[in-house]
Amino acid sequence: MVLAEPHSYSGIPKSAAFYDPITLKRTMRKMAVDLEPDMGEPGFPSCGAAMTELDVQNCVWPGGPKPPDYEYQFVEGEYMKEDEYDMFLNDPSDFVLRRYLPRIYAALAPLAKLPPLDNMFMGFEGLTPLFARTEFQEMAKHLTKAGRHMQEFRKCVGDANE
Repeated sequence: MVLAEPHSYSGIPKSAAFYDPITLKRTMRKMAVDLEPDMGEPGFPSCGAAMTELDVQNCVWPGGPKPPDYEYQFVEGEYMKEDEYDMFLNDPSDFVLRRYLPRIYAALAPLAKLPPLDNMFMGFEGLTPLFARTEFQEMAKHLTKAGRHMQEFRKCVGDANE
């Protein structure tokens, strides 16, 4: 079994996996041809520009908040508090939307101001004034930019798995 990382195999910076998907895709193709593995996984992490736009809090990555040859690293944090286990077990989607995501992505902080999701049975229109607030409009701008970054990243990566 041969394990190789694209940056160590070809000399590309580690940040290429986040900011230069074309170079990474070419490197992964070259590795597949040169090393002839029985199977392979390109392991594309994510789009660094989208991660920056969303202000990811639970990791640091090369080329983003760290230098181009820094290792991807998780940032420890209390992303679920001790008194929130019942909330998570009773309604995981509500917990993720209103607690977890705002802690992991600073750009999604306004989601913490949403009422519990079970309040929407009486109609969504009652929540719409929240979305008129400046902080929700700013969040929407970040989401739009991150979405565009991800679309472009995925377009560049294309059929890399094949």
